[in-house]
Amino acid sequence: MKKEAILKSELHPYSFLLHQRIYSKGEKKDEEKWTPNLLITNALNAAFYTAIENVKATGKRICITIDCSNSMKGHIVNSQSLDCRTVAAAISLVMARVETNVKIQGFSEKFVSIPVAPDDTVETIMEKLAVVPLGGTDCSRPMITAKVEDKKYDAFIIITDKDTYKGKTNPAEALIQYRAKTLIPAKFVLIALGVRRLTKTVAIPSDRGMLAVCGFNESLPTILYNFLCDHF
Repeated sequence: MKKEAILKSELHPYSFLLHQRIYSKGEKKDEEKWTPNLLITNALNAAFYTAIENVKATGKRICITIDCSNSMKGHIVNSQSLDCRTVAAAISLVMARVETNVKIQGFSEKFVSIPVAPDDTVETIMEKLAVVPLGGTDCSRPMITAKVEDKKYDAFIIITDKDTYKGKTNPAEALIQYRAKTLIPAKFVLIALGVRRLTKTVAIPSDRGMLAVCGFNESLPTILYNFLCDHF
């Protein structure tokens, strides 16, 4: 694929990632099968990285915290071609390349920083996530820790396979406490890749600064960008 065509398309890299994984799998559920052509697979993979130039930066200070448990190896809820860890790695890579002020960390006994180097790929970031020591996915911890350490963020993004919190504080309450101390109208986004609906209240529906998303598709980048930039 020519770079000019990719940039002119204005397609988000997630679109190329999704279709590359579907194509390379060689089949769709209850549909036809095919033998993937390596040239096409590689072209779609390269297009993912080229399309990062199509992504607009929010200009926000963002803290991304990722569930690194083994359950993240499972498929996202609406696709058999993508697993949760791949999506988490892709989101991390794109955010790190586009945003100027983003922290990426993994849930563990203590948060583990996930550095993203200029030559990193989705696969290398997945490897970094895989070696993070296991720890509870307490969705309130990023806000509580940032409040204690006086870290300034405009948004907290949690990426997990399911909604969960294991601490004493609800994530919504932790966000409210963080706002009160820092006087920053910080936002909270939970991306639960492996469920169709939430079973616990982790975001207050009436609070315009809290968003919970189930699953993953090509509309997520637009939703996330507009939410973080106060476009709705």
